[in-house]
Amino acid sequence: LAYGLSRVFMADYGLAALVIAWLYYLVASDGLTRGSANFAMGVLLGLGLLMKILFPAFIAGPLLAVLILRRRQAAQPVAETFWLWRACARRPLLTIALPGVAMAATWYAFHLDTILRYAWQGAYGEIGEQYGAGGLMHWAWLVVNRGLSAYYALAIAALGLAALALNRKRLRWGEREWLLAGWLVPPLLATAAGQNREIRFVIALLPVFAILLAVSIFHLGERRAVQAMLAVLVVIFPQRLFAELSYRPDPHSHSHPVEWGPLTLYSRDLG
Repeated sequence: LAYGLSRVFMADYGLAALVIAWLYYLVASDGLTRGSANFAMGVLLGLGLLMKILFPAFIAGPLLAVLILRRRQAAQPVAETFWLWRACARRPLLTIALPGVAMAATWYAFHLDTILRYAWQGAYGEIGEQYGAGGLMHWAWLVVNRGLSAYYALAIAALGLAALALNRKRLRWGEREWLLAGWLVPPLLATAAGQNREIRFVIALLPVFAILLAVSIFHLGERRAVQAMLAVLVVIFPQRLFAELSYRPDPHSHSHPVEWGPLTLYSRDLG
């Protein structure tokens, strides 16, 4: 995914894969106490920067959350057999930075000034104005209709509210919740504040909504039958799209989108 698909279609898919992998190792590091996981994050940082300069924007929030929690809990390095991992556990930030900078420097060392200027202009300058989404509210509806889909937006709202009602509207904020908030909120705000609001910039944030949907499903009941039924319901929409794209008898015919106010309930081109 990281190498092949990004060359075929868009780098944002590879970026999303690397963001997910980096966050997996962040969680596996047990508060940056495991040297092997810290080193893996360094390698993934280098790959992420080579994939796209925006990579740090998606990982900075979760990393900050873990650093704050680590300081509060006074975490101690995990004892590992390999000497390198023990050293990586003692200096987590240096361990992440060194491999990342070394790998990224193979390209950035020769293009840093150019890419920084282009990235800024592409996000907040003249270049970004050419990719505007027609206002903040219009972009927000694009995120719902073209990013999440109205189907999943409504599913998250309905199942999320039901899960909250079941838990008497109590939200428990711990490490997992701060990680998800750090993953979602800063990049979303940065994109909303910019000139360039292309919908592809939210691709690396969509797993957060998938996790929220999954959490809601598993909070709605302890019975596996109920969980299985809800899990089947949430895959109906993509299966419908795939069937429409794969088995439509006339490829030249066009179906009109089904809309409900600003929500696009169904449209063949969503596939």
